[in-house]
Amino acid sequence: ELLVATSEQSSLKQKSSNTAQTLIVSDDMPSLNGSDYDLLSQHKLASRLGSEVQLLLWDGFCGLNPDSLGAASGLLMGGGVMLLLLPELGQLTRTPDPDYLRMCRSNDELSRCSTRFLGHLIGCLKEDASVLWYEQSPSDLSRSNRPPIHHGKVSKPVQAKALPTPDQQQCIEAISQLATSKHKLPLVIKANRGRGKSSALGIAAAKILQNNNADNFTIALCAPSQRACESAFIHFRRAYRETEVPTEQFVFYAPDELLRDQPEADILFIDEAAAIPAPMLALMVQHYRRTVFATTIHGYEGTGMGFSVRFESTLDRTRPGWRELWLAEPVRWAENDPLEPLFFRMLFLDADPAQLELPPDSVCSPDIRFYDRAELVTNSAILRQTIGLLALAHYQTSPSDIRLLLDHPEVRISIASYREQVLGVCLLLEEGGLDQPHLADGLIKGVRRPRGHLVPQNLTGFTGNATWLEASSWRIMRIAVHPRYRRQGLGSDMLAQVYQEAALCELDYIASCFGATGELLEFWRGNHFALLRIGYHLDAASGGHSAIVARAISPRSEILVQEAQTSFAQQFLTLASSHFSRLDAHLLARILGALPASATISQQERKLIESYASHFRLLEDTLLPLRKLLLLIDNETWKGLSSEQVSLLVNKILLLRSWEQSVIAAKQSGKKTAEKCLRKAIQSLLPFLGDGGIKK
Repeated sequence: ELLVATSEQSSLKQKSSNTAQTLIVSDDMPSLNGSDYDLLSQHKLASRLGSEVQLLLWDGFCGLNPDSLGAASGLLMGGGVMLLLLPELGQLTRTPDPDYLRMCRSNDELSRCSTRFLGHLIGCLKEDASVLWYEQSPSDLSRSNRPPIHHGKVSKPVQAKALPTPDQQQCIEAISQLATSKHKLPLVIKANRGRGKSSALGIAAAKILQNNNADNFTIALCAPSQRACESAFIHFRRAYRETEVPTEQFVFYAPDELLRDQPEADILFIDEAAAIPAPMLALMVQHYRRTVFATTIHGYEGTGMGFSVRFESTLDRTRPGWRELWLAEPVRWAENDPLEPLFFRMLFLDADPAQLELPPDSVCSPDIRFYDRAELVTNSAILRQTIGLLALAHYQTSPSDIRLLLDHPEVRISIASYREQVLGVCLLLEEGGLDQPHLADGLIKGVRRPRGHLVPQNLTGFTGNATWLEASSWRIMRIAVHPRYRRQGLGSDMLAQVYQEAALCELDYIASCFGATGELLEFWRGNHFALLRIGYHLDAASGGHSAIVARAISPRSEILVQEAQTSFAQQFLTLASSHFSRLDAHLLARILGALPASATISQQERKLIESYASHFRLLEDTLLPLRKLLLLIDNETWKGLSSEQVSLLVNKILLLRSWEQSVIAAKQSGKKTAEKCLRKAIQSLLPFLGDGGIKK
């Protein structure tokens, strides 16, 4: 049930409720000792996911964080009430609320934000017949009689459901069968919030350990955080009927810890799988043969729809025959509960990409153009398809991203459509244009890093050149193409249109930052973007190292890009063995192929390389010219080498790994065989070496 109260001032600041099982969400209310309620900031609501409350009061005077609103709705138990206390609605839809500061790069930017997202929220609330309205005027504060409650209906209380539900029981049986089956095919469990997938994992773990009667049977549970799967351990302890619960046989591992240590486990559970980068999931399923993936499809902190597009194709290729189950029945609330569909509409959680009517190989000319957000918000079909496509393409697309899309003053959006069907989306953010010597000095010294301007700040700090901060640019935050229309050049066409528009706006360059993969690097390089940097650490969002690419427009940016490329090439060769050693060998080869030919090989160095390749010269005595050679190999040449040759060139020469490590990585029988393979790879490169090396 949702009760909306509007007022000119927040009553929560004057008087609070002491109702049991109550959670008050407010950033501006003091906690009272001995109170019967919990008080929590809206930005910390994610820490409560998995718990339940009977009454939730939200102080909207502190802002309406979209992700936290969704999380709050998921905390209510069946028959619970959510009280949303809001300012006067006219004021709310005219002025951005305080939470908008989270997406602003400075406080001054707040006044330039639009309120289209807030208008959408209020519209959804007003149109929903199940919402109870209480509108308070200033005179009501001094009157004892209560103003009337407007339209709305009260639902009947819901009795708590006995677990496991029939849906959960089906999953538990499937997991138990997988634990002992000779057919070790992955199981994928999908559900929306509140369906009890985490608790089903815990109950299944208890059943497996009890039924197998095996002291040595171990179950590993992996999730983005231990908080995300706490419900699994709670229900595991409840379901285990023995006095002593074997907690050492059901153990949590963070994704990076699991891949680093690779602990022994008879079966691996992966909860919230869509929130773990697909490359990491691929390594997990490769190492652990019995694997259960549980993933949320529509979530408040991101979407799992992209999981279906990206990772399931990996399962199709590497583990064909994998099984899928759905949890549909709600556990915490009744079927057709009024709150869930309301919040799905409010937060666009039910937005889907276009159901394309044209065949994927049909010839058509999509209309690619920039949309004014005011126009976009009036075209419900295009807006919802756009949001659905963004959610499908990137698992971290959340309601807060939609607010940014609609209301951020520096965001632009290009959409490719055909007959009112969205085929592609490109989301841009204006960056740079900052004449701030003190900021540049702080970035170079490493003592400043304010919000926003990701690429200009990063490259100013990296290169020491403040011109990156002064230059104007667009950063391509997201580019997405409908799955049925990929690999037909639409993404490249959209980038070409963005470049032309940026040139008309007299920008200096366009750029992007993304989790580096070989396929993505090839896409951006194929569209004339230069690789300028690879991050030193694994990115939490992508699970890989972030890459920065840029395409110059103005003459001064051409100089900037060339200088940054040269600096990165020198740095990469130096730091590869220490900072980039966890990257896949083939990705490292793609990075090398993307670097400018900043080295030349002399005739004397060529003779040394030939002596190693064709004779018996020591590798150690030839390493320096061979490392130069790696910088001169272009992508097409890398592609012509075998997988074993690429592995040996990268591991032995770039990363300076031991022969033992290199032999294992290249799947060779021993050092002698491996070195023969390496010499053959270098021999194949010799015909391409001119006086200046291989031309890139």
